[in-house]
Amino acid sequence: MSYMKLPTLISIFLLISAITWARPPGKHALIIAIGTYPAQSGWKNLGAENDVILIRSALMSQGFDSANIRVITNEAATYEGIKTAIRESLINTVRSGDIAVFHFSGHGQQVLDDNGDELDGYDEAFVPYDSPLRYQAGVYEGERLLRDDELGKLFLSLRRKLGKKGQLLSLFDACHSGTGTRGNTITRGTNTKMAPPLSPPANDLPVQQMNQFGIGGLKGLGKPAPMIAFFASGAHELNYEYLDEKGRRYGSLSYAFSKVFSNLPPNSSFQGLYDKVQVEMAIIAPRQHMQVEGELETLVMKGATKQIPRYFNVRTQLTPTTLLIEAGTLSGIHPGTEIHFFPADQDTAGQTPSATGVVTNNNLPLISEVKLDNSLDSDQLYWAYVYKQNYGNMQIRLLVDVQHQALRQKLQRIIGEYELVQEVGESADLMIEQQRTNGLDSIFLFSKDDVNLFAMPLGEASPTYISLEIMDRMLNYAQAMFLRNLTMDSRFLQVEVDLLPAYEDKFGNTHLKNLPSSDSMPRGIPAFEESEFFVFKVRNMGRKAVYYSFLDIQPDHYVTTAFPTSSCKLSAQDCYLAPDSSHVWMGCSMEVAPPYGNEVLKLIVTEEPLNLQRVISSRGKAKPGDSHPFERLFQSSFKNTNRGRTTPSIPPSTATVKSIVFQIRKKS
Repeated sequence: MSYMKLPTLISIFLLISAITWARPPGKHALIIAIGTYPAQSGWKNLGAENDVILIRSALMSQGFDSANIRVITNEAATYEGIKTAIRESLINTVRSGDIAVFHFSGHGQQVLDDNGDELDGYDEAFVPYDSPLRYQAGVYEGERLLRDDELGKLFLSLRRKLGKKGQLLSLFDACHSGTGTRGNTITRGTNTKMAPPLSPPANDLPVQQMNQFGIGGLKGLGKPAPMIAFFASGAHELNYEYLDEKGRRYGSLSYAFSKVFSNLPPNSSFQGLYDKVQVEMAIIAPRQHMQVEGELETLVMKGATKQIPRYFNVRTQLTPTTLLIEAGTLSGIHPGTEIHFFPADQDTAGQTPSATGVVTNNNLPLISEVKLDNSLDSDQLYWAYVYKQNYGNMQIRLLVDVQHQALRQKLQRIIGEYELVQEVGESADLMIEQQRTNGLDSIFLFSKDDVNLFAMPLGEASPTYISLEIMDRMLNYAQAMFLRNLTMDSRFLQVEVDLLPAYEDKFGNTHLKNLPSSDSMPRGIPAFEESEFFVFKVRNMGRKAVYYSFLDIQPDHYVTTAFPTSSCKLSAQDCYLAPDSSHVWMGCSMEVAPPYGNEVLKLIVTEEPLNLQRVISSRGKAKPGDSHPFERLFQSSFKNTNRGRTTPSIPPSTATVKSIVFQIRKKS
């Protein structure tokens, strides 16, 4: 008999320990999506099941194994089913140091606080499949609602299992107020509280306390993993669903998060993730305000998010000249985009592509079908590069609910002249409604986020005049929505913008306000009250000299130039910026004014000067001549003369276009 020496045993033990210690963190996710509630429940159906595709694909793009992503939908997502899934798929599965994600898409509801921990007197709750809408004393009093308190206890158990080196991200694409005033407007929540009829209303909360959802104590617990929670809206705000070009409904948070998370660079903090998602949310849902809780200085997935390649992978070859690439509308790839294919790992500079193709369809937001000009070798691995990018069509979906026959006929005739307007019976971007108010029949045009874009009594003008005015406003809206979603990123044209709070003295001179130190400055979207001022600070962070300008998209969906303007007369050369230099325009301050909500400034950066004011003043009729490609793209967004829905494809290196969002609040 031989005996293993003690040093050998110690060596084996140390080796095993090292292997265990070096184990990469596991990644586990649970997605709850309830899009179809029982008919008798009183709840509207949602596009929550579409969220599953987005969230699942976004997680997989950042290294989550599909086997570790559990999805619970509809009938399975009962009160007990959700709690069981949290225990089985997360609490009982994760190990110390792992990463966990919990996502909920569905309705939210407020229920009377039962332990005095809510500032507004109501608990926030998430609505499982088996929880009806209305309170019935002695029959149903909300016992199957998933309260924030109860969810917090489950999450605390999960965080203790994850340990201090683990991480938990929770996403809640629901809201706890409002169903919208338009019959076609879909929001994720209700004004109907789970409470007896004579219960007190919820107390108003200061803005700084609006995000206190109380999910399980987020700090100061020592060993439990840090938790970060994203909420689609404040406790007393609506959460509007987002409609894509094909009329598919998504949760606004699910869409914005998936778009950002799929393209998140390494070593990003949750603060950086939140800032980016918040901007995307402001673009697609301008009337709601995303909320966040948790330790935002934590690195997302411990810093191990993937580097974004400048190419797309070929997923499947369907036929010799048709294939699928792993990119879709979430990556800014729309039908009409021209793609070049090169062998993987090949230097493409000066090389002829193996094939070229055009994107013909986006059946999924992360997949595109490409038609090739010639076949590719099926045994070769190829990468896809964007040659000319299309930024989406301008089609708007319209629901018409008008009883006045002459107006209805005139609307149909005028709308029929525009290819970009598609009349639908549901899931509309815009709604024309006839309503009786103050004893008069009036016509209204509402956006999908419930903004009143047009209103006029029927007897005040002819059906022709009303129809033309409505059509003009719809074209404004289509342009605003196209530009809101427009993003371009030339790596050589990099400019940063700050909005610096300012004030005017009694002589009309502009001065900067004294600001706190950068460490105490609020992050995310800046907020200004009406009648306040700010000035632009523009910095060139790239290696090339640039020209820049701004478009302004107001919360009520009007597009104007923000800078330079007729009241701030600057030449193109004034907006020329050399590398490593900056401008602060004290003489061109902007005064903040209603409408209230999130206003979007579009920064356009190019190597050549633009004349966007000329295009706006002519309403797109100015002849482009040898104008810049972006100028032609912008001109195509005016549909007064060109009534089609398509827009031109242009090289993605043409410009950098980024969004700067600020919030306009009522004066306190």
